[in-house]
Amino acid sequence: MTIPSLRSPIRFARRFLPAVLSGRKTCTTRQTPKGKPGDVLPVADEDGNLQGFDIRLLSVERVRLGDVAERFFADEGFDSPEGFIEAWREIYGMYTYFPETWQWLHRFEVVDDNALEAKLAQALGLTDADATVTVSVALTRINRLKARTVELEAFLKWLCGYAYSDTEILNRAFRLRMEE
Repeated sequence: MTIPSLRSPIRFARRFLPAVLSGRKTCTTRQTPKGKPGDVLPVADEDGNLQGFDIRLLSVERVRLGDVAERFFADEGFDSPEGFIEAWREIYGMYTYFPETWQWLHRFEVVDDNALEAKLAQALGLTDADATVTVSVALTRINRLKARTVELEAFLKWLCGYAYSDTEILNRAFRLRMEE
C-alpha cells in the first residue's frame, strides 16, 4: 500500500505504461515540471484513469529537447532518436519538435509496495502475517496525519495571510503545532 500522494497524477499514454512498469522507461520529458526529486506521484493514463501504481521522482532538470532525443532516447523507452521525435510530435503536435527548446526531464523509479512492506516488517522484527496488518495500520495513521497537516497549513495561511506573507513565519507556526 503506497501512501497516497497529495500531488496530481502524472499521465502517460497507455502504450508507454508497460515500459514504465518494466523499468524500460525511466524518464519522461514534459513541458512543465511535474514535481521535485523525492515526490511520489500516482500514475494515470492519458484519460486520467489511475493505474494503481506510483513513481518516485529521482531528478527533475531542464534540458534541450534535442539532447533528450540524442542522449536519453533509450531512457525514454525508445529504440532510436527518431522514435522519440515521432512520439513527441504525436503527443504535442506535428510542428512542436524544436531541438533548441528547453523542456523538463524527469527521472523516476516505480515505487515497489512489496519492498516497502518487507523493509518495514524487517525493521520492526515482525513475521509476514503480522507485517501486513501493522504496516496497514501505520500507513492509515500516516495518511490521517498528512490530511491534518494539509488542513493545518491551509488554516495557517488563511490566518496569517492578512498580516504576513512570509513563508518562514508559516513554517515556524506549523512546526510549533506539529510538536504539540
